This record gives sequence, C-alpha cells and structure tokens, in this order.
Amino acid sequence: MSHHGPRELEETDKRRLDERVVESGSTLLVGGFILLFVALAIAIFSANGWERFAHAYLLNASFYLTVSLGGLFFVLGTHLFRASWCASLRRIPETLAANLGLVAVLFIPVLVMVWSGTGILYPWAQPYEKMTGYHGDGHALVDQVDPYAVTLRDEDIVMTAEDEAAEGHDGDRHDADAHGADAHHDDGHHGAAGDPQMMGAGREMVAYMVKAKAWWLNSWFFTLRVVLYFVLWIGMAWWYFGLGQRQDASGEADLSRVREVYAPPLVLLYAFTLLFGTVDLIMSLDPAFYSTMLPVIVFAGGFLSALCLTVLVAMYLQSRGYMQSAVNIEHYHDLGKLMFAFVFFWGYISFSQFMLLWYASIPETVYWLENRGLSIAERFVNEPTGWWWVSATLLFGHLLIPFVYLVTRKTKRNLAWLAAAAVWLLLMHWVDLYWMIMPEYSTPRLPGFTVELILLVSLGCFYVYGLLRVAAGRHVMAVHDPRMPECLALKQI
Repeated sequence: MSHHGPRELEETDKRRLDERVVESGSTLLVGGFILLFVALAIAIFSANGWERFAHAYLLNASFYLTVSLGGLFFVLGTHLFRASWCASLRRIPETLAANLGLVAVLFIPVLVMVWSGTGILYPWAQPYEKMTGYHGDGHALVDQVDPYAVTLRDEDIVMTAEDEAAEGHDGDRHDADAHGADAHHDDGHHGAAGDPQMMGAGREMVAYMVKAKAWWLNSWFFTLRVVLYFVLWIGMAWWYFGLGQRQDASGEADLSRVREVYAPPLVLLYAFTLLFGTVDLIMSLDPAFYSTMLPVIVFAGGFLSALCLTVLVAMYLQSRGYMQSAVNIEHYHDLGKLMFAFVFFWGYISFSQFMLLWYASIPETVYWLENRGLSIAERFVNEPTGWWWVSATLLFGHLLIPFVYLVTRKTKRNLAWLAAAAVWLLLMHWVDLYWMIMPEYSTPRLPGFTVELILLVSLGCFYVYGLLRVAAGRHVMAVHDPRMPECLALKQI
C-alpha cells in the first residue's frame, strides 16, 4: 500500500452516534428475554433439556465472547505495529472490546451452572463421590489408578454388534467397564459418543485424570480464574477505549504514543488469558482431553469474526450517513486481506490439531475426534455420523471455499461480495464453536439447531444492546488520531 498526500477529516465525519439509539435498543432487550424464555421452555419440556440448554448457552456466550476478544486483539495489534491504515475504523473494534462488560454478565449463568453441583455442563463441577459412571458409565470412578500401568490388549477393544457377528462372537457384549468412561450415551448425556471403539482401560485413565486435575478443576478456583480473566479483559478494553475518548475530546497526540508503548506487554497478557480462558471454558467440558492447538483455533476464529463484524458495521454506518469520506474501498480491501489471511491461518492450525491427534493416536485424545465423526474405523467410513457432516462443512465452508473466494483482488474490492463473505464467515465461526462444544452433549446423533439458534439470536439481542450503550453519544471515528492523515491518504499499490 502507499499514501498520497495528507488529508484531514471532513466535519461530517466527526459526527457522534445518535444517543436515541439506546431508546430503540430497549426493543432488543425485550426480544432477547422473550427468546431466552422460549429456549428455557423447550429445555423444561424436553428430555435432557437442561443439559442441552446449558451447552447451547455456553456455545452462544462463547461466540460473542470470542468476537469481543477478537476486537480487543485488533486494538492491541494495530497499536503494537503502529498501523495507520485502520485509524478511521479503530472505534469499531474498540467498541466490540468495550462490550466485554456485557459479555461478562452473560457468563454469570455459566458460573451458576458450575455452582449448582449437578455437572450438567462441566462433569467435574459435581462432588467427586457422585461422579459415578463418568460419561454415563454407571460404575463408581476409581480413586487411584496408575496411568502408566494401562496397556492396550486385544480384549480391551470395544466391538459393535456387527463386528461381533463378523468375528463369530456369541453376542455376549463387553460390559460398560470396557468403555463407559469414554463412551457417551446417545440420549444427550455428557459427550454422548454412542459406542466408540475405545480401550477398556479408558475409564480408569479418565478417572485418574479427573482426580489428578481436581486441584485446578474445582468450583472455587474455576470461578476465581474466570472472574480474573474478565477483569483483565475488561480493564484492557476500557483503558484503550477511555484513552481514545479522551483523545477525541482533548486532541492530545501523545495518548496514541502511550497506547503504543503499552501494547507489547498487554498482547502477552492477552495471549495468556485467552489461552487459559479457552482451556477452562471450552476444553474442560471434557476433563480428560487436552490440545495445545485449541486455544489458537479459538483465537483465529474470534479475530476473523471481529474483522467480519467490523466490515459489516462500517458498511451499515456508511449507509446511515457516517464515515462517508473517511472509509473507502482501500480500507475494505485491507480488511479483506486480513480476512483471507486468517481464513488460511485458521485452516492451518485446525489441520495441525487434527494431524497431531490422529497421528499420535493417544487413547485419551483421539476419541475427541471420533466423537466428531473423524475416524478411519470401518463403521465411521461406512456410516458417517451427523458430526462427520459438520466436520465436512467446516473443511469446505470455513477454509476451502472462503480461501478460493477471497483470494482474488476483485472480491475484496466489491462491497457486496465482501459483505457476503463476512456474514458467511461469522456463521462458520459459530459452527466451529458448535463443533467444539455440542458433542460434549450428544454424539454421534446431532442434537439439532433449534435451541442453539434461538439462544444465538437471544444473546445477540443483548450483545447489540450493549454495543449501542457503549457507542451512543460518542464519535464513531478517532477524530484526533495523529495517524488519521495517513489513513485517509491510503492507496493500494
């Protein structure tokens, strides 16, 4: 890119967002609560409805959390690299990040579920002595297991009825001890895997891991960490947002320098809190599973979603008469290039996780892929599960198709086409989180999408209301940002 000549903001670009938008936002609150009660009603009158509601709620709360955290990284990253191209867009991701306070409120029900002691969301969030039959096993968990004594034997492999018939067995199936810890019922209990071909020693291995992680996965420490994450995230977001508002009012150019100086350590703090936050909120749904790649996948999807929402919000504001001359096709082109880059990055990290889990084939991790329909076992190949289709949707819908779609310059410079890509990728990020979270409720049978989509719209109403509350009465652009002249003169090479 290049810059041609200094320019200044026009007076029409210095408008503030009408404060009356908050009044219209009350309709969003009413709609959000109505949809929330509808989802609750479905939960009350459905078998295992509370478990499904809990997982669907976490799914959608996590969706809006990752979008706001993506906005926070946009703010930190652009200040870290002293980027000038995005100065006219800066207030949009800042507002997304500042909405983390509302997102924190959305996570209060998650903590209530943890403290309920029922384990309907996190299996470890119930008294250990009550965790009989982890994953619906029906047997008490062992108190002490030597994981290094676990060995794989032929008789430990769980066989389906068809396998037994083919092998000439007399139909005497292995009992639940052979696989109960790693298999989930198809009726919707935690991580219902139906009948995965897992090792008989798996239940003891899971029991050992749950016991060993009890110092970390307990209600008090979990709550303390989650509160700490949100305090740090909200603190970083509002510190940058506050300095931006102060600069809008006073015109102090040095405030930009302050934000740039503090960006490097805050990016490190962001990385650590996002890492542990993902481990606690998503990965601990299955205490036996671990992956170093999962937090990076969540980060990539969240940042990509924040870019997409920035594109859509900027287009909407321009349609309402804001940012008319300050944001042009050159800025959208840069956002499109970042979208393309993170489509590829998400695919690279996702494949890395799949390859490492599949190649290592460690019993306590590879089942996580099988629960999502990814296996070369004959029964998975011959009869793909519902989750296989979700996995295939992510491969094509989140990587291959967007990669080809966004690779051309023309797509990134056509606003309608770019908006379509932004909407699609937001949907794919939701599907990605659905793929991570919902198999812990039901697999191989897909639980459906009704409750999940109702809660997506419900929490979305609350989220948009929070954005309006943050932005109302404030400038939609950084009117005194010292890098604004460079931004306005942006021209792609």
